[in-house]
Amino acid sequence: MSWVGSLIYWSVITLLSFYFTATMLGAFFLKGAWIESGDAFNAAPIWVKIISLIAAAVIGVYAVRHERRGRIQ
Repeated sequence: MSWVGSLIYWSVITLLSFYFTATMLGAFFLKGAWIESGDAFNAAPIWVKIISLIAAAVIGVYAVRHERRGRIQ
């Protein structure tokens, strides 16, 4: 896979992992109320979203670098 394709692929994975992590943590902050995923994402505090985004970006960069070296196939 070219580096552009790899970057696009892992960018999508990174953004999805950020959204799902922030949504799960947002649901935790709503403490079990009947919610939808958009409400849970909005309920997550900004610091949760920032930490989730940083963690997802680190994982994405790690994956792209290792895929380029042939360690992920």
